[in-house]
Amino acid sequence: MGQPAVQTLRQLLIFRLGRYLRNAGIVCGISLVAACTSAPQSTPVYVGNYQDRAQTQEKEGIRVTAGVPSAEESKDLFGEPLYRRGVQPVWLKIENNRDEYVSFLPVGLDPTYYAPEVSACSSFTVRLAASIGV
Repeated sequence: MGQPAVQTLRQLLIFRLGRYLRNAGIVCGISLVAACTSAPQSTPVYVGNYQDRAQTQEKEGIRVTAGVPSAEESKDLFGEPLYRRGVQPVWLKIENNRDEYVSFLPVGLDPTYYAPEVSACSSFTVRLAASIGV
């Protein structure tokens, strides 16, 4: 290979490396911006009688209110018959009136706890399997 060919190859590699780094920088920048944005706060669309039936207890500055939607309210709320699948949704409102941070771990309350995402995913899987005939 002659000197001009090596120089041209070197320039081509530098050009491609520069383009690759620029694209990688753009992707990283977009990812960083996306990661730093906050998700919009959702507002409840449905407020049923289960909140009127809710029970409240308070102890040492922590107030917990719990309500259980009926099977019909649950179907209206989630669009799925959760009770038929053995899932009982529970609405919790936890108020911390202490000066210190307190965290709540749902698994500590109920070892058979399902996160809403898991329930939604299983519902989607059941509907998908039914639609493709599995």
